[in-house]
Amino acid sequence: MIYSQLTQRSLSVVLLGDFNPKIFQPFWFAHKKLLSEQECKEASENGIEVIHSSIVRFKTTWANFDISQTRFEIRTSNEQMFNPAKDLLNGIFNILNETPIKAIGINHILHYRMSNKEVYHNFGVDKGALKNWSFMNNPKLLQIEIVESERTDGEKGSVRIRLYPSDLVKPNGIAVNINDHYDVADGSNGRQGEAMDLCNKYWNSSFDRAIEIANNI
Repeated sequence: MIYSQLTQRSLSVVLLGDFNPKIFQPFWFAHKKLLSEQECKEASENGIEVIHSSIVRFKTTWANFDISQTRFEIRTSNEQMFNPAKDLLNGIFNILNETPIKAIGINHILHYRMSNKEVYHNFGVDKGALKNWSFMNNPKLLQIEIVESERTDGEKGSVRIRLYPSDLVKPNGIAVNINDHYDVADGSNGRQGEAMDLCNKYWNSSFDRAIEIANNI
C-alpha cells in the first residue's frame, strides 16, 4: 500500500550577512542582465510588495525575493527553476563580491499527501509519541522540530528538520522542511565568496540529503 506521495517541492535559499536592500529592485536585476527586462517590468508593475531602505519584497513569475539588512532570501516552487535560482545567486554575488556573507541555508520543503485520514493521524501518533500526552483529550501533533547540531560533512553548521501540516496539500498533507545550514569558517570575513562556494559545493548533495531524510521519516 502507498502510504504517502510526494506532491510538491519548494526551495528557499537564505543568506545571512550585511546587505543593502534598496539595491535589489527589479530594475537593478534588469540593468545587470540577471533577469530579463520583460520579467523585471512585470515584477515592477505587479510584483512589488515593499521597497524600503531596510526591506525589499517582490516577486517574479517564478520566484519571491525577500531582502533585509541582515537576510537575503530567494524562494520558488517551480522545480525547473531550482538550479537557475543558484545560478542567479552566483550572478548577484559575483557582481556584489564584497558583500560579507556569514552563512547560507539551502531549505527544502517537501509536501506529502497521506493516503487517507487514518494514515495522516497515525503519522502524528507515531512521530509525536502522543501516548505521552494521554492526559489530554484526543491530542494531535501540530509541529515537531529536530536539530542535528553537528554536520556529517565536516563543515560548520547544522541540519534542522521540521514537520507540520502542509498549507499547500489538503486534506491529509504533511510538510517536511529541511534547513541545510552552513556557516562560513572561523577566521573568514565572508567577503571572498565563501558562502557561495559552500552553496555550489554542496548543492546537489543537499537535494539528495533532503530526499533521504524525508524517506527515513
